[in-house]
Parts: sequence; C-alpha cells; structure tokens
Amino acid sequence: MRMLLATLAAGGAVAAATALPATGQEAPPSKTLTLMSVQAKGGERAIDTPPRGDSVGDRFVFASTLRRDGGLVGRMEGDCLAVDLRFEGLQCTLTAVLADGSITLQGASLAKHIPGASAPSQDVYAITGGTGAYVGAAGTMRRRGNGKTDTDVFELR
Repeated sequence: MRMLLATLAAGGAVAAATALPATGQEAPPSKTLTLMSVQAKGGERAIDTPPRGDSVGDRFVFASTLRRDGGLVGRMEGDCLAVDLRFEGLQCTLTAVLADGSITLQGASLAKHIPGASAPSQDVYAITGGTGAYVGAAGTMRRRGNGKTDTDVFELR
C-alpha cells in the first residue's frame, strides 16, 4: 500500500510539474507575422435572419486579401455570428490562407464598450491551429483598423 501511495504521489508531482508551464506566464512569440488585410468591394455579405433587421443569429461572411510590403501573400476568410445585440457582439471564426499553410482563429468582438472597462483599440483572436508550416500553431492575432483595411499581427507560439 505504501508503494502504491508513493507511486501515486510521484506521478502527481510529475503531472503538476508538467502542467505548470501551461498555467504560468505566457511565452514570448516565436514568430510574428504582420499582414495588411484589404477588403475588396463585394467581398462581404450580411445574412439577415428573421426577424428582419439586426437580430441574434444574423451572419456576416467575408473574404479579404492579405498583403505584406504591398505583395499578395494570402486570403483571410471569415464567418461571424451576431450573438449580443446590447453590445453589438460578434463571435467569429477566421482562417488565414497563406502559401505555406493556413492559420485558424477564433474570437469575439464588441462594438460597444463594457462600462468601466478601458476601451480596446483592437480585436484579439486566439490562434487555434493551422496546417502546413503552421501545424500546432497557437498564440494571438491582433486586428486594428476599420474593417476595410486592417493590420493583422499574428504572434505565433
């Protein structure tokens, strides 16, 4: 019985030590990509679900061109769902399609600010994975702009 308890205690210590980095301070980005997202005319569509007008369940889908130093490097494809009329909140799933793979993103944004909170100047999305050169990707993507021309900064870990 003592051997079993000692083994369980040792196993628990190893498991705790392994989990600590995941709960500690964020690691610095291992790679940063800064891209310009340019929305072309006709590259978006609002889908109005009943009732007519702004309502929970409405969707916004879009595709935009991703550029770096003026050159085409990929596309951003997105699907956003209206989930909060009071604060004009959207829940979005995005994919950056690049020559060497894709990066998937998930996040939400509010058009109105929560009382007492400092006003954010950009949206932040979680990087949830990827393909090709971005397999196992994690980190954040910060978007700043007006929705037509944005700067997207991917901090990959």
